[in-house]
Amino acid sequence: MRSGDGFRRNRKGVYPCLYAMFGCPKLRKKVRVGDIEQRLKEIIRRVAEEQVGVEIIEIEVMPDPLELLCEVDPQ
Repeated sequence: MRSGDGFRRNRKGVYPCLYAMFGCPKLRKKVRVGDIEQRLKEIIRRVAEEQVGVEIIEIEVMPDPLELLCEVDPQ
């Protein structure tokens, strides 16, 4: 639950628990383009929806690196 000040709350406190994740394909091949890029974003969003307390803030899919910023409940 997000409060008016922008922080999320749970039973035990107030938190901004953000994770920045980065990934790249083996040998840094540029494979994430076109349909692969869109499908990867769909899969990431679907998996995040299935997990309780995970909110995707930003996804940046480029041909080589993948950058993901998400907020999770620290519990």
